[in-house]
Parts: sequence; structure tokens; C-alpha cells
Amino acid sequence: MKRIRTGALVTVLFATGTILAFLSFATPARSAPASGVATSSSSTMPTDENAYCAKGDTWIGATSDGPAELPRGCVYTGLDGSPSPGKVTFVAAGGDAVSAIKAASCGDTIELQAGATFTLTSPFFRSKNCNFKNWITIRTSAPDSALPPEHVRINPSFAGVASLSGRPKFSGPNKNVMAKLIVGLSPIQIADHYRLIGLEITRPHDGKSYSALVQFLGSHIILDRNWIHGDPTADTTHLVQTALGSDHVAIINSYLTDAHCKASPAICVDAQAWSDGGHGTFMKAYNNFLEGSGQSILFGGMAALVITSDVEIRLNHMFKPLTWNPLDKTFIGTRFTVKNNFELKEGQRILVEGNIMENTWGGFTQNGTNILLMPKNQGGKNGTNICPICFVADITLRYNYVVHGAQGLLAGNGPSQNGGWSMGGHNYSIHDMVFDGMQYAECYQCANFLNQLSSDYQSNAPPPAAEVMHDVTINHLTIVNTGFLANAKTATGLMVISGPPAGNKTATPRIDNFQLMNTIGDAGSSGAYPTGGGSENCAVGAKTLAAMVTACWAGASWFTGNLLVADHDSGLVLPKGNFATSAWSRVGFVNFNSGDGGDYHLQQSSQYVHAGTDGKDLGADIDAVNSARSFAE
Repeated sequence: MKRIRTGALVTVLFATGTILAFLSFATPARSAPASGVATSSSSTMPTDENAYCAKGDTWIGATSDGPAELPRGCVYTGLDGSPSPGKVTFVAAGGDAVSAIKAASCGDTIELQAGATFTLTSPFFRSKNCNFKNWITIRTSAPDSALPPEHVRINPSFAGVASLSGRPKFSGPNKNVMAKLIVGLSPIQIADHYRLIGLEITRPHDGKSYSALVQFLGSHIILDRNWIHGDPTADTTHLVQTALGSDHVAIINSYLTDAHCKASPAICVDAQAWSDGGHGTFMKAYNNFLEGSGQSILFGGMAALVITSDVEIRLNHMFKPLTWNPLDKTFIGTRFTVKNNFELKEGQRILVEGNIMENTWGGFTQNGTNILLMPKNQGGKNGTNICPICFVADITLRYNYVVHGAQGLLAGNGPSQNGGWSMGGHNYSIHDMVFDGMQYAECYQCANFLNQLSSDYQSNAPPPAAEVMHDVTINHLTIVNTGFLANAKTATGLMVISGPPAGNKTATPRIDNFQLMNTIGDAGSSGAYPTGGGSENCAVGAKTLAAMVTACWAGASWFTGNLLVADHDSGLVLPKGNFATSAWSRVGFVNFNSGDGGDYHLQQSSQYVHAGTDGKDLGADIDAVNSARSFAE
């Protein structure tokens, strides 16, 4: 037999994982499951482009999700919200597109000949003080019928490209109906009330490094059904970048590829499909394919003058092609600096819903983390710190499907390399997400833990009280790994944990109101592990997961209703009110599929049906995640 203790209790299991007895379990009474093969406690997962936003940029969704406040405003992106009732100017191949755009009046449409290429020199689409009744539209001359319908994602086949190596297959006309804009070393800078439709925006194949292709530089700008891309091997740091003072800007139904920085020679470091260093408010990314070696989306990392706020990031496919992975058989031989899929170093009131985040690995400054929430007072030159106002707060992540990486989530507060503290990270609501195929076989130089939940502490330079993480709810996650790292010599587990210890000499508060509930994950060889730091880390010296949670989390904090798969006999000790089983086969998934691409609904025969503290099945709402996934693919 195998013994897995839960607090002072002992749960006894046969080698097969059959539970003989829980001596005590403090959870609500549960009704017996109905008959059937599988179960679901599904929630509605809206897929409409403006599901939460009405005309006039009015937020019509809920105001909060658990401890996180949702956006207070939004970007309405329907075509009926950006009318261009003025004259139409056609620009033929060889014509001066920039001059035509500069000459346009509010309400005009500029049509660029489909299939033609226009080279832009110092393109600045300046403000003309337009209003919501008179937008300037810049588009391909191809008729609407030649493009995907409104609200439908475009792809490179509309530029005559049938496929891209290493990317998911796409379908379409394989006919060039887009107008191509070639950007020089100066990006396209766009001011107020512009909508761009059906354009291929790229840079020359000259081997040079380009900083950005498109830059938001004003108010009310919508990039709609465009293909924006860098060079297959040369550096392009940012495909779309938000400049200071931008608001009500959106990227929708578009396809963004080849944002990357080579590891050597390192001319640039972090490349993104979309980046905002602390400049924009009221923003939206909906139904895009987003590819960046550093991050698909990054907010922060600069000297922010405002906090990026009130943002919808919904139903996008964030992706890194395995042709960039040194362990993959299709590797192209050029190493790019790969980090995360989604990262926040600053930001507030951000909704991240229904996205696919696919492929990441380590080998550079990260260890294969898909989602990183880490407020950062970014270190600058000569020991300076450039963002003391930075913080991350009121972040909602829900119904996302995350596949292939080492860590699903890293949520941590800490100083910069120069010792500068930010204003902290707090009020996160993270629920109903699937992390699939974690620690996959080709995960290059990847970490061994599925999550990192940490708040740094140093007695000689303690964080401000506000910097210590607080008010975080993680609920109903399904975190599945392939077992590839099961025989690793180093410890493996559900999470790395750290924080200020109780009774520390600077009276710094502990992590407060941290709740991890109703989640399915792998215990690995240790369950949890400290990040280091000796006596200044609450987790150091605590020998069990239960002891670490007790030592590190205070207030209304709990770790309850979770199921850990202890497929390695670790002497696992959990807090009271949790489950453990000895093998993935004992969870009762419809199809585990070796931990990669399975069907993670629970069968009705599973003892974890309706076993959550809220009476729902343990793990994510699979129906809601799958509905979002099928839309965002």
C-alpha cells in the first residue's frame, strides 16, 4: 500500500490508487452524480467580438470577477461604429499611398490596389481631429466579398501564401487580394480615428534589424483583418507597439507573425506581436493569431508614464512555431530568444479570456513559462530603476487553453536587478483554465515545476507592504503534464513557493488572501519547493506542502478541494480538505492520452465529479474552454 497524508489525517491507498478511507473531510454535502459517461458544469463562453462592449465604447459586462475588477471601458470594433461616409480615393500600383493618406479628410476611404506593393517612407498618418461619425478607412481595393467576413480572422492565404512552415494549417483563397505595405526603419505611426482593413504590412528582406512596424499614436485606431509580419530570420522586435497617450485602440481578426530576436548576435532581446510599455488605455486584442519569440503580448518593461489599463484580450491564438525550438526535428537552425506567451510587468483591469497559448520552452532568461504576472520596476542603466509606478492588479484569466511549456503560471512579486521595488501585484482571478502537455518531451531547457507562486522578501531591503502579493484566487484549473520529467534528478512538483516569513524583523506582511481551490495537478516528487533565500523565505524549513502553505499564506487563505496526482511516492502531506491519488489513470478523465491533447472531462464514474467546494467537478470547466478553443484555433 501507499500512504498519502493530508494534514494530520492519513488517506490509505492500494498500489492501484483506490481510496479506502478519508477519516475526515470538511466539505459541503454533495448530491450523487447523474448516470452517463461524462459530466460537465459548463458556463457560457461568449465569442462575439463585442460581447462586453456596446456602441460608444460602453462596457456592458460584469464589473468584477472574484477579487479582480473588470475593465471600466472598452473598444467597440463593429464596422457600424467606424463609418467613412466621405469620398473614396483609389491608389493604383506605383502610386503615392502616403500622399493620398495625408490628403484624406475625415470620413474618407483610401483604397490601395489589391495585389500591389507600396513602399512607405516616414509614414505618419497624422491626427485630423476626426470624430466617431467620420473615420478614415485605409483598405485593400478588393471587395468585401473577397475578404473574410467581418469578425472572421484573415490569414496569409489572402496574400497568396498557402502555408507557413511550422504554423497551423489555414484555409482560404490562396489568391492575393491584399495590398502590401513595405515599412522602412520608421514604423507606420497612426493617430486618431483610422481603420485599416485587408493589408499586408511588412518590412524589407534586407537582413537588418527593425524595431517596429506599426505604432499606435493616438485615439480610436482599429487594425482589422491584416497580416502583419517580420522577416523569417532577421530581427523584428515589435509588430505593433502602443505609444504614449494612445486610447481606444484594437487589433482584431488579424494574423501577426515573425516577431523575433536572435540569441546571437543579440541586437534586440524581447520581441512581441503586440507590446505596450505603459502607454495605452482602453485597448482590445480579439481573434488574432499572435506570434512573438519573447512574448505574443507584453505590457511593461519600459519607463511607464501611465499604467496600461482596461484591456480585453479575447479568443486569440498565441503561438511559437516549433521550427524555432532547438530540440524539434524541424528546427531552422537560428536560435531566437524565447520566453513566454503572455506577460504583464504592469497593467490593471485586464481581461484575458478564451485564448489559446501554444508552445514555449526555456534556454534563455525564462524556463518555459506560458503566463507570467510579475510587476517590475524595470532596472535601467547605472543602477537606476525606471518604473517605480508600475504594478499589476485586477487581472482576470479565464477559459484559456494553454498547451506545451514547463510552467503554466508564474505569479510573483520581486525587485529589479538593481533592487528597485514596484508597487506590487494583487487582485488576480484565475479560473477554469486547462494547462495541457506541460513538460513535454521537446521542451528545451525547461523547468521542473508546473507553477511558481512567490512574493520575494529581503530583510536588508524589504518590499513595501503593498508589494507583497495579496488577494489572489486560483480556482478550477486542470494542469496536466506528460510525465517526461518524472525521472528528473531535481525535484518536480505542482509549485515553487516563497514569501515573507511570519514574525520577520521588518514586520512585512505575509501573502494575504491567497486561495488555490478545486484544481487538478501533478504533485511530482515534492508537491512544493522553496525558491531559496534561507530563513528569509517562509517556505524554507517547511518540509511538506501543507507546512509551506501554513507558513507562507495568511488571512483568508486556503489550499482546499484540490486533487494532486502523487505518481511518485513523495510522502506527500496536503492541508486538510484535499484529495490525492496515485496515478493519472485514477482521476477518471474521459481520455488522459498520456497527458497531451486528451479529453479532460471527468467520467460520471469518477469520484471527483461534483467534488469541488462549490459542488462542481474538480478541474476546469472543460466545455467552456473547448468552446473558446474551437473558436480561437
